[in-house]
Amino acid sequence: MTAPRLLTPAEAAEALRISVKTLRVHVEQGELPRIILGAGRIKKHWAIDPNDLAAFIVRRKETGGAAPCRSTSRRKAPISTTTSGSKVIAFSELQARQTGAKPNG
Repeated sequence: MTAPRLLTPAEAAEALRISVKTLRVHVEQGELPRIILGAGRIKKHWAIDPNDLAAFIVRRKETGGAAPCRSTSRRKAPISTTTSGSKVIAFSELQARQTGAKPNG
């Protein structure tokens, strides 16, 4: 039995049509397993198993069409059930209260 040819991060990213930086994020979040190669302490060399890449694609596949775009879809009016205990007063009334108050000092 021969081992599958492992993909470099650049090859795996190209297969997914994403950047290597984005691929690293998926690896760091545990969504895509990696195989550590060598014994480097500072900069570890790693590769991706093609079978793991295929499983990652299957897990990420959406069915039933795309979700509506949240930034361009119609927004509904907010529903608010909160009540406020504040009182609405006229600005002139507030100004009259402040000028009628005794000065501090």
